[in-house]
This record gives sequence, C-alpha cells and structure tokens, in this order.
Amino acid sequence: DASILTWLNGFAHRWWSLDVFMVWLTADGFQKGGVIMMLFWWAWFLPDEKSGDRRQVLVCNLCALPCAFILSRLVSFVTPFRVRPIFNPALHLHTAYHFSPEPLINWNAFPSDHATLFFALVAGLFFAYRRFGWIALGYVLLFICLPRLYLGIHHPTDIIAGAALGIGTAYMACIRPVKEALAVPAL
Repeated sequence: DASILTWLNGFAHRWWSLDVFMVWLTADGFQKGGVIMMLFWWAWFLPDEKSGDRRQVLVCNLCALPCAFILSRLVSFVTPFRVRPIFNPALHLHTAYHFSPEPLINWNAFPSDHATLFFALVAGLFFAYRRFGWIALGYVLLFICLPRLYLGIHHPTDIIAGAALGIGTAYMACIRPVKEALAVPAL
C-alpha cells in the first residue's frame, strides 16, 4: 500500500493542472456515474437475439447496487477504523492543489464505497455484454480509482476490498433463482 501511494502521490502538488483534473474527477458526479450509465443504456437497447437475457442481467444488477452500498457501509462500521492515507503522517503524502480532505477525516477508509459501487456496475456490464464490461473496467480503473489513490483518499487494498464486495454482490444478484425472482416480474 505505502509504496504505491507514495509513488502516485509523488506527482501531487507539482502540476496545478494535474491536481485540478484529479480533484475534478473525484468530485464531478456526471463523469463518475454518467459514462457507466450510458454504457448501461447502450447495452439495454442493443438489438439482437440476446437482448431479453441481457436486460434481465441489467435489472438484477441495478437491484444489487443498493445492497452492495449497504454491505460496504456495514463493513466499514464493523471493521476497525482505518485512517485515510492523506491523514497518515507516516506516509508524508502531499495534498493536491484545490483538494480539501477535511470532510473525510472521520470516515473509515476501508472499504472504498466508490469501488464497491462502480465495480458492481462493471460486473453487471460484464455479465450483460462483455465488450462494454471491458470498456467500463478501464474507465473505472483510470477515472474512478486512480484519482482516489493519487489524492490519498484510499489505500490500494481499500479499493481491492470494495471491488471484491461489488463484484460479489453483482454476481449473487445474477444467479438464476435471484434473476428469475427480480428481473422476470420487473420486465
């Protein structure tokens, strides 16, 4: 964790434009959720013979998102408090320009709620249409997870744990009995 964080954060507070871009990536709601949801809509409306099954998977995945988020919050409450890297003086991280980490000071860093939510979405896209899943995975890694590491909001293991929770929840929502109970009545 420490070596990855210190390497990535070594670029912080050097270039104003890079710092502002990373802060914007963590703050802007549309660029976080909008791109992934556009892929969801695109997968929904793809005209082919598998569209019915694909829509069932997407409905189940959307139903799994609140469960994944609640599970992530429960894990953060029951696990020991883990300070965010930016507040750990032993790491000697730099605060990026225009980044104010104070609102996060009392929040447990483990697991990453963003990683849980977005990796659940990525898993749903993988189950529905693999090509969009790969696009979503690349997007989430570069534009959701990397800025959170760069700014010292999360440790890499926080992101890995959140990803595991999100993928696991999405998988559980897409098993046949759950899919038939959730998606068939909804569609």
